[in-house]
Amino acid sequence: MAATVEQQVLKHMSDTNRPFSLQLLVDALQKFGLKKSQIQNALDRLIDRSEITFKEFGKSKLYFIKQDPKKVLSEEQLADMRQKLKELQEERASVEGEVAKLRAAQSRLLSLPALADLARQAEEASGQIRELDATAAELQTQQKAEVPEQQLKLRQQELTKCIIAWRKHRDIFRAAWDSISENIEGSTSELFEEIGVETDDAAGVSLREHEQLLQRCKRARVR
Repeated sequence: MAATVEQQVLKHMSDTNRPFSLQLLVDALQKFGLKKSQIQNALDRLIDRSEITFKEFGKSKLYFIKQDPKKVLSEEQLADMRQKLKELQEERASVEGEVAKLRAAQSRLLSLPALADLARQAEEASGQIRELDATAAELQTQQKAEVPEQQLKLRQQELTKCIIAWRKHRDIFRAAWDSISENIEGSTSELFEEIGVETDDAAGVSLREHEQLLQRCKRARVR
């Protein structure tokens, strides 16, 4: 059985639970083909049966659905709801703070080189370290022999370039790794091995020792 005009008006007002002027109801219910006069008659009958009420504001009327007294909240219920609302707002603020931190971390990660690039840079640094070791070994072999001044100068320049490159690549990798590894769990050494990163300790070399070697060579030239 099709719903009557009264039933349609009452249902719409109950579903939306908000005040309506006659024109607002006409606009909302025109999709059902209801005319203004039909809706006005339905409102009058619903008022007569005390199913809805109205208030006059000058020449206008606003129609309200009558509230079920059982649904009116007590002061205690209102206070409880206010407390829950406060807790939800605090939780939302906390979540928003975490989201902001995650977005900042994501931005930092996106600005860093890709892991493959870091591995490539680490491999390049390892190659330079091996060259540096060879140069250092040659210099140590020549320490007791007479070395031409020009040759010694060239070797020192090569050693200096290698040390600068070593320090630069190590610092770049450390800065990048510190940002990436904030939330990574597990053994760092195992992870390095898995992604192919060779540290100074793993390679058995020391930047400090090579820097000291360079200083000894410079002092030897001065003498």
